[in-house]
Amino acid sequence: MANLNPIKTVDLYESKQKDPNKTLWRSVLAKAIEDSIKMTFYITKNKEFYKDKKFPEIMYVTEPSPDFATVCRYAGFDHKIVRNKMIKFLNKIKENDGKDNLPEMPWKRLYMDRSQDNEQLQED
Repeated sequence: MANLNPIKTVDLYESKQKDPNKTLWRSVLAKAIEDSIKMTFYITKNKEFYKDKKFPEIMYVTEPSPDFATVCRYAGFDHKIVRNKMIKFLNKIKENDGKDNLPEMPWKRLYMDRSQDNEQLQED
């Protein structure tokens, strides 16, 4: 006899809906990650003042804790993978002294010397 497996169908409307709980917990996780990155940049810029100090923002995403594991699980992620990636990323920031990862200032022209602009315009 032929093997009659039922065809799996997907309701397109239901598949496009987002789970509001998962979205909420992903936002919580994103905020924790953002805080740890900002604090790492700040510490890297002021090394002499913050030497050998620990910060809860960084410890939350780098140290094992049941709270972080719960937030990751609710967000739909594996906490071990998220933690390992954050440790690698924060170490990369520290190695580069926070310089290579900063975005270039989009309003750079506002801080340029205007005499350079005038000279450039006259040459053109």
